[in-house]
Amino acid sequence: MVRIKLLGVAATGIALLALVAIFGGIASAQGTAQPATPHPVRVSGSVSAIAPNSLVLKTPRGDVTVNVSAGTWVVVEKNGQAAEGVLADIQTGKVAVVSGTSTPNANVVDARIITQGRPLDRAAARRAGRVYGERVERIAKHVAAGTITATNGNTITLKGARVPEIIVQTTANTVLLNNGFVDLGAFHVGDKVQVLGAPVGNAGAQTPPTTPGTNGSVPASRTINAWGLRIDTPSTRLVAARVESVNGNAVSIKTYKNRSGLMLTVNGSTGYKSLTVANGTPTLSNVTATDLKAGSIALMEIGTGPDGKAQTAMAVILLPNLGQR
Repeated sequence: MVRIKLLGVAATGIALLALVAIFGGIASAQGTAQPATPHPVRVSGSVSAIAPNSLVLKTPRGDVTVNVSAGTWVVVEKNGQAAEGVLADIQTGKVAVVSGTSTPNANVVDARIITQGRPLDRAAARRAGRVYGERVERIAKHVAAGTITATNGNTITLKGARVPEIIVQTTANTVLLNNGFVDLGAFHVGDKVQVLGAPVGNAGAQTPPTTPGTNGSVPASRTINAWGLRIDTPSTRLVAARVESVNGNAVSIKTYKNRSGLMLTVNGSTGYKSLTVANGTPTLSNVTATDLKAGSIALMEIGTGPDGKAQTAMAVILLPNLGQR
């Protein structure tokens, strides 16, 4: 299981069970034809068969085949508690609950989460869900902000609001945003930026209390290993969201703070990348619009139109599946 410490995301088994509740409701799988666009579904039934990459549920509406991939999260009961499992832990003859996305076949579901075991306390799940949602929301929160005073290779120096000097270390996998994905050459002295990343520690001595606007607890310098850097403009913002549906250029998302939903537009200028984490190291790769699907969790830079209402996704970063290994 990947734990994205760099992004400040961690999830317990019970929080994962509440994942769907965080970002909005899940529709039950129906026995009628499904829309062409995948959408979130939830189906439960008795497990009648298990194959290497799938299982079959017996439901009141008939048999449902559940596709299981490397990105599917399996949660089972172990020692009276919810725990991470594998497909082999699922037992036939017992009820399982599947949350995932629909396919063109109404009787086939692509699983994101499979749970089997005694019912967990719903109130506890909701509480865990709120905590998880808050942690996901932190993905889009910057840890520092300031004005660029110098650039030198992969290092950018800022003048912060409280800390006089902020040293920002970037790598080839640092997300660079300015109305879409850009390279480091787009950042110039005088630009106001927001930094997302992990503080390394105080790089310099404490600022003397006599320095105006500071006190003894504020360091003279601070170093941050940045996984993200964006130029701060009034017309763009960064959000972490769950994709509810994709219909052509129209994308419906839900965030922890906006569970009623938000409609976005994507276009030919929208950029797409995927974030993977191996041994604690994040890596970005280029993907396409076809990889943005219902059920995706993504970090998005959103631009607001001149009317203040129309919103366009300028950049989309697909985050790892919670069940990714």
